[in-house]
Amino acid sequence: MLRKSFKLFIASLVILTKAAIGIAQIHIGPGQTYSNLEAASSAIMPGDTVYVHAGIYNNYQYVDGLKGLPNKWITFKRFEHDSIVIRGTWQISSGAYLHFVNLFFEGDGQKENSIRFHIDNKGDCALNGHHILVENCYFGNVDDSNSFKFGGVDTFEIRNCVFKNNSTNFAGIALNICHDGIVTGCYFENIKTKAIQTKLGCRNITIEKNFFKNCGTADAVLKIGESGGLNFHCAGDDWTAKDIFVFSNIILGGRTPFTIGQSQDCKFVNNTFIFPEQFVLRVLPDQPVFTLKNHLIANNIFYLKKTIYLNGSNDSTQNVFIKTVEINNNVFYNVDNPTWSGPDPNGGAYDAEELKGAKFINNFSFEPIFENFINNNYKPSVNSPVVGTGLDVSAPTEDFYGNGFLKPRSIGASEKEKTTQITGIENSTSQFTVFPNPINMQEDINIFLPSNQKINLIKVLDLSGKVLKVIPQDGNQESAKINLELKNTGVYFLLINTTSKSTFKQKLIVY
Repeated sequence: MLRKSFKLFIASLVILTKAAIGIAQIHIGPGQTYSNLEAASSAIMPGDTVYVHAGIYNNYQYVDGLKGLPNKWITFKRFEHDSIVIRGTWQISSGAYLHFVNLFFEGDGQKENSIRFHIDNKGDCALNGHHILVENCYFGNVDDSNSFKFGGVDTFEIRNCVFKNNSTNFAGIALNICHDGIVTGCYFENIKTKAIQTKLGCRNITIEKNFFKNCGTADAVLKIGESGGLNFHCAGDDWTAKDIFVFSNIILGGRTPFTIGQSQDCKFVNNTFIFPEQFVLRVLPDQPVFTLKNHLIANNIFYLKKTIYLNGSNDSTQNVFIKTVEINNNVFYNVDNPTWSGPDPNGGAYDAEELKGAKFINNFSFEPIFENFINNNYKPSVNSPVVGTGLDVSAPTEDFYGNGFLKPRSIGASEKEKTTQITGIENSTSQFTVFPNPINMQEDINIFLPSNQKINLIKVLDLSGKVLKVIPQDGNQESAKINLELKNTGVYFLLINTTSKSTFKQKLIVY
């Protein structure tokens, strides 16, 4: 129910933000009315839009109780296409109805031990922030703390953001004491310890359609249910994490794709995990005052090379109820030993013995056969055995690329079809193909339009909508193969204009 209600809440945000822009505009930066966020805070009212102008913002900024209203959100955004770098922390306590878009946060290497972006509840669950949207923002080069932290936030979405280069023992996204949220469409790269953590009583959070590369090399890409101080838990949150849904993600590398701690009722469904370094997955008690129970791991592809080891504990004295952990209808394929029959807790190679008692049901060990693994295209080929062999589940409804799962669905993060239905773009109701996606910076990209369309112009946009490249075409072809010559990894958009004045748009992940 969260997803439906959140879509309605976001739809209302779009309308309200457009309406609210006319209420007041607050300008911050060098030469502006206010030099920084703190200086402007007393002037910011519900419905205002706060524009951040060109500059480097080094100082720590703290604002308490900044709140919009349900019909008057406060929006913070970069002014036009100005170049901004926010190096000092932005910390907001008990904020509500806040929208952050097109902001650039980056560490400065000065070991300030401060989180780049932080919304907290001042240690009081009654003061949780709520209704927070962060989109199209960048968080990079952090060497002293979490890149991003919600320490007591309810009803939130983090979407289409980039998290890169965190060399600390902290997280890319730290979710503590958080409820009813979504992390979707984000790109994570080189986050040393953990890309996302959920702890201190987190509940009802969906992690979907994200791409992770070389994250969690010191711990885990996703840390679900990490231990923490009991005094921080809200009343009734009798778990480290509960109802965490990991859907339709692609994870490359890392020590392990995910670690399940003392959490409950979590689901890891229709993901693709490529070459974890040490553990296929981990189920570990790290705070036995809580219980570990009722987890579903289903319809995932584990494409393995260096390890076949499922690490964990079945020790009931540590409040681990291993019999309630279900590992169902996954593909476990070892490229170095294709004859391996998959994890067996009861014998054979030492792989899943530590999870003896868990329910291993109908798992496979066949090669998933991707469209083009060498070129990082992890969609299943038409003849792949994962096509149509997925367990019938109610969620996720969409794959990594936003395509609807078929019935019966495929195993892994991607459905078999190459085409992507475009929504939200005027004059665009047809389907088209962009692959590979994700794509390496050195690769050529292939674009195919429907047979009645010809490519006139290709534009590459960044997350803010700024046009980075314009690539004219001759208007006679339904397809194109080009190298975008991008200099940085991250999330981009392709905008395809046709000779018939149709427009197609596709999110593109470049690494």
